[in-house]
Amino acid sequence: LGGNIYRVTMGDNVAPGSWTMVKIASLGCDTTAACTDNRKFLFAPDVLADGNGYIVLLGSGDREKPLLIDNLVNNYFFTVKDQPTDADWLTDEFATCGAEVLCLDSLLSIGSGTPDATDLAAKKGTYLVLLPTEQVVTSAITIFGVVTFSTHSPALPDLDACASNLGTARVYNILHANSAAADGLTRSEELPGDIGLPPSPVAGMVTLDDGETVPFCIGCSSASPLEGEEPEVPAAGVPAQSKRRIYWYIER
Repeated sequence: LGGNIYRVTMGDNVAPGSWTMVKIASLGCDTTAACTDNRKFLFAPDVLADGNGYIVLLGSGDREKPLLIDNLVNNYFFTVKDQPTDADWLTDEFATCGAEVLCLDSLLSIGSGTPDATDLAAKKGTYLVLLPTEQVVTSAITIFGVVTFSTHSPALPDLDACASNLGTARVYNILHANSAAADGLTRSEELPGDIGLPPSPVAGMVTLDDGETVPFCIGCSSASPLEGEEPEVPAAGVPAQSKRRIYWYIER
């Protein structure tokens, strides 16, 4: 909850006592120094393979206290590159961050525009600027290069209102490569109704009655956070080997 990202290296047939953990990013504050109000990561990241490294995608926000209208934290959606096989990947950041870790200055800030390839290549990731008081309140999921997550902005309390206002929820669909709008028009759309905090998106493959297996995503549509839709399959088609989360239990 300090806004840090860690890499845990387990290896093949390595005893848990020999596992190693390294902090690769310090993003809770604007620098690596401690601050009073820090960003928080309350959801596990989405991780993409990128050659010999990885791309880590996650957004900051405090879902435990989503209605704090006077929250002074500037939250972002982060795309962080990690190269575990590059011994200088983190040590090179000492001159920029004052520590051997990625910090906010290691990443490219993305506002309303779309960065070009040169600007992206000069940094070790990006952070997408959100609206004031807006915060990420779900995990992210990437399907065919499109990253989906949802945010929430609290509403100003109205003491004369007879009904509650749960704020504004938005769903984002952006390209993981440059944070551009997936549809070429807008990065996010407001979810209809007074829904409050939307659930995290879910995706997978489903076999239809006719035997055809197609991809699906629940929570990627701006029509409803509970509505399912079929993502657009790229020209290259569905990967032959799908990736999934694996959980295991070690009995001691």
